[in-house]
This record gives sequence, C-alpha cells and structure tokens, in this order.
Amino acid sequence: MRSQFADAIDRCSLMAREGKNNLIYLKLSPEGKMELTANADRGDVHEEIDIGIEGNELSIAFNSRYLTDIIHNVDTERICMCFNSNVSPCMIKPVEGTEFTFLVLPVRIFNR
Repeated sequence: MRSQFADAIDRCSLMAREGKNNLIYLKLSPEGKMELTANADRGDVHEEIDIGIEGNELSIAFNSRYLTDIIHNVDTERICMCFNSNVSPCMIKPVEGTEFTFLVLPVRIFNR
C-alpha cells in the first residue's frame, strides 16, 4: 500500500513542481479509492489507488514536497492517514505500533 502511494506521489509531484502552486489533490471515496491529481501548464496527472477507508468522501490538497518527504522516510508497508476535515491537519502513522507520527497541514482549496 505505501509503495503504491509513494509511486503515485512521486509521479504527481513531478507535474506539481512544474505548476504554480506545487499541490497534489487527494480525493477519497467511500468505495475505497483514492484519486491523486496534479495540474501544471504542461498537463495534468491522474493516479488512482485502492485504499481502506472509514468515513465519508473527502477532497484535500497538500504541498507535494511535504507528502514526498514523509512517504520516503517511512519504512512500514501500511500507513494510516487520519483526517477530520479538508482544512484540519492530517495525521500519518503506522497501522500498528507507534514508530512515527507525522502531522501535515493541508492547503485550502477553492472552486475545485
């Protein structure tokens, strides 16, 4: 799971760096899908991965560098991302254990 997420983050961050805002957009659906997108003048990237989810649909955006730094410093295969809302910090931790806990602040998105 983490490796698929890391690969998708890497591909999206390549396009996000070319854009003005360096953002990766995540859309989590109750059907167990996470869509990752990034936009730039040269084009768009769209990735979709299967996830386990509890809760409602959520659309949130992060600076691509923050997600890249975290995902490449985690060595567990499964991670848990805990969201309260699309403007609250996201907590990233292992599914089991307490080896690490990261807080990532989202970027407020309008008209998306």
